[in-house]
Amino acid sequence: MPRRESQQFREKLCIVCNRNHQRYINGTCERCRTLVEAEGTHEQLGVPKYTKMRQRQIDMAAEYNKLIAKRMTQKQIAELWKMTDRQVSSHAYRWRRAGIKVAYAWGNQIELGDKPKMATKTMRKIAEHGVGWGVTHCTCEPCKVSCRAMRAASNVLYRKRRKQKHEAAAKLAAE
Repeated sequence: MPRRESQQFREKLCIVCNRNHQRYINGTCERCRTLVEAEGTHEQLGVPKYTKMRQRQIDMAAEYNKLIAKRMTQKQIAELWKMTDRQVSSHAYRWRRAGIKVAYAWGNQIELGDKPKMATKTMRKIAEHGVGWGVTHCTCEPCKVSCRAMRAASNVLYRKRRKQKHEAAAKLAAE
């Protein structure tokens, strides 16, 4: 019975040292990969800097940035790339999270000139002691009393809604 050649011997050798078996990331063994990363000698040794997927993401992000610079919306880019606008948006989000520089998109739902001018700052609601829920994290007596009263009222409403929901479910189950 012929002996099968193991997976280990069919793998290619490292492109740097030609001794150890290369890993799938960039064609080098683990020892050489750390050296190449530390020294930054990718071009000299012919080692790719990024994985194929990472390079594809970088290229797509660069094309996306060019299209945004041409004042295209994400919907227009999606039509060009034959995707949905949500897919383009999620790609851009993932690229940002991965540290790739991505331009922010132009308005997608409305035309740029149609949006009414909004106030630059909105007035923040100021909480008062003993009014409504009271001031957050305040331990004064008026805030404690009003918070207790609001909590009791909201619990009553919650129980009422829950009871109605259970009654409706029981009615449906009986039918």
